[in-house]
Formats: sequence, structure tokens, C-alpha cells
Amino acid sequence: MMKLCIVYVLQITHFMMCAIQPVSSNSSHGKGHLKPLGSHAAVKRPVKVLDGFPSPQEFYMDYVYSSVPVVFKDGAKRSSAFSKWTDEYLMNLPESRETFVDVENKKVENRSLDGTTMSFEDFVKQYKKLDSYLVTDVPDFLGKDIVVPPPLLCEPVLKSVVSMVMWFSSGGTKSVIHNDDVENINCIFSGSKEFLFMNVTKYRNQIVFDHPEGSYMGTNVESVDFDKYPEFEDMEYYYASASAGDCIYIPYKWIHQVNSIDRNIAVNLWFEHRTDLTPTSDSCGTISPDTTLADIEIYEPPEQVDDILTKVILFMLQSQDGNEDNFIEFVNTLDDYQGIEWTNDALVAAKGFFKFADKDNDGKLTVQDVNLLKPDEKTTLLVEQQLFMLRDVKLEQEAKHQLELMKKLQQSTQQSTKEEL
Repeated sequence: MMKLCIVYVLQITHFMMCAIQPVSSNSSHGKGHLKPLGSHAAVKRPVKVLDGFPSPQEFYMDYVYSSVPVVFKDGAKRSSAFSKWTDEYLMNLPESRETFVDVENKKVENRSLDGTTMSFEDFVKQYKKLDSYLVTDVPDFLGKDIVVPPPLLCEPVLKSVVSMVMWFSSGGTKSVIHNDDVENINCIFSGSKEFLFMNVTKYRNQIVFDHPEGSYMGTNVESVDFDKYPEFEDMEYYYASASAGDCIYIPYKWIHQVNSIDRNIAVNLWFEHRTDLTPTSDSCGTISPDTTLADIEIYEPPEQVDDILTKVILFMLQSQDGNEDNFIEFVNTLDDYQGIEWTNDALVAAKGFFKFADKDNDGKLTVQDVNLLKPDEKTTLLVEQQLFMLRDVKLEQEAKHQLELMKKLQQSTQQSTKEEL
């Protein structure tokens, strides 16, 4: 009882001390302090815009393996959803009464809030008055209205589609700053969306999510506090505006924030980030360009137990002299890091984890550091987040090698074609 009283008194004291502190204003901040994310960015680069879609081979070479976002102008107009998905059409489908969908409360995304479910028909009837938005698996009865984007019309790529998600609101939604551990093509059928991107390769070590459980930042995107989130003060952004009828590719792990405007309906296809695919006319097979979402099956990856963190903890527990060099030697023994090239990016990521885990700052990872780590889920996720940065560097290296392989294959094919002519 005495212990509880002491904790309570400490909490009250802390609250009172905070309450009497004057609110300071750091005049050294740029114009973007307490303003919407990216509103006063010194550098804001436009995302490339293509007319239509590239082939699967071009898509993987120029964008996936190169990790480059791109807008496909008018790409969504191939789907009947672009012209058919009026409120009347959606409400009058008999399946709309029987299909229940997930709805998020508050248009400014807040992942601490619980969502709700309602029938699709009820949502369409009410959404204009709601401070909420629909985000749910594409209802089965609507899949036939959406044509699969041509860059994905390749057998091994289609087999990597892990989710198809529908977004629907009256506009005004604002996402958190986040990333996804999958590839993403998002097609817009009504309204428009504005995207702000941050290059994950450039800012991997600068932007560390304070909500690692969902890979997002807790900052208020309408009023970014540079005192709390200084990493966003001098940031280079990529900007894209996608209108109804457009699609956009969001590369694996690219950090982004999305705003929707006007009545807004979009569907995104998430597919696995793989560095072993070589899409060609031979490997892709013959797939009808009229293939819809109703024609494909969702791939469910086998559940895997990731024991990398366990192995690192064991290294720390058993190590007598776990300095940086010994830690890097240890990393080379882990299956997920076999063959990693110790480039500057890899060393920065490894040293970043080392610094994060070295809680007593003695230049070694030992049992003392394990004892100083808080035994809670968030700490575990933060440690994993740091460790997985190194794995992403290795994936980038693999993607570059695969890109070089595809370039050589393309050159060989072109040479053979010339010789035949």
C-alpha cells in the first residue's frame, strides 16, 4: 500500500511540475513548426507520372527493384468501378445488406481508437455524415468491377498478392506517418489523394517509429511539433497527387502520409516484397488483361517464428567482450544476413542497433545491457525495429543484384532479336 501511495504522489508531483512550466517557443524552428506535415518543406520533389502502365518486367526493373514511387495516369479507368461505383449502384446491390465491413472512427487517423462494423449498405447511406471512413477487405461482390493492374499480370507476382483493401469516405481523411512491409499499388476510383513520401533508404536511421507495433509515428500530422519530432524539420519529401482514375505505386517500406479529398474510394493491392522474381514474357505466362480481383486468390504466407532477436539476446548473455567487431562477426552467422555486403549503409545500420542496445554505454553488448532493457512488448519491438533495419539493407542489396541480372537478361534478349533479324 505504501508503495502505491509513493507512486501516486510521484505522479501527482510530476503533473504539477509539468503544469507550472511555461510553454516555450523555439524561435530557431523553421516555418513548418506546428504546421501540417511538409507544408513548408524546403525540398519537395514530384513523383514521376506515367501515362498508363508498364509491363511487369519494366515495372520490376524501373520501380520495384529500383525502389521508386510512380503514378500511373488514368490507370484505374480500365476498371468498370471507375464509372459504376455511384452511391446508388453500391447501395442497391443485394449483397450490400448482407456484407459487413470495418469502419475506423475519426477521419484523422488515430490507431488507439477501436473501430466498428456495420453493413456495407448502412455505411454508404451514412458516410457523408460520419467522422469516419471504411477500410476493409474488398467485398467479394465488388471484386469483379476491378481489373488487376497490368504490372501484376504475371503468375509469380499474382501469387504474391497478400491483401486487397477498400478505402471509402466523404473526404478529409488524414493518415498517420507510417510504412508498410509490403509492396502497394493503390487505385483511386473517386475523389483524389495527396501523398507525401520520405525515402526509406535516405532516412532509415533518422525516422525511428515511436509506435513500432504498427510501424507509425504518433505525431499530429496537422500540427507537427519539431521539439518532439525534430527529424521532420529538415526533411526532403516526394509529393504526388493522384486523381480519380489514377493508380500509384508505393514501394516497400517507403515512409508516407496520405490525405483524401472529396468523396473518396480507392482500392489497394498489397503484394509481397520479393527479391527473387524475374518477370519476363516466359516466366509470367499468358494471363488475360481482363483478369479481375474476383479471379485471383489471396496468398497466405506460411507463419514463421522470427528468432533473430532471441539469438541476439543469447549473444549478449553469453558474450564476454561483445564489442562492435565481435557483434558484426556474429551477425554474419545468422541465416537472414548470410552474404550481406558490409557497405556503409550496412555498417551504419549495424552500429545503430549496437548503440541502441548498449544501454550502459560501455562499448559492449553483454548481460548487463539485457538486464537494463525494459521487459515489455514495446521495448522488444523497438529493439527489433533497429535490428530489422539491417535486414532491409540486405534486401536492398539483393534487389540491386536482381536488377543487374534482369538488365543483362534484357540485353541478351535484345541482342538475340537483332541477330535473328
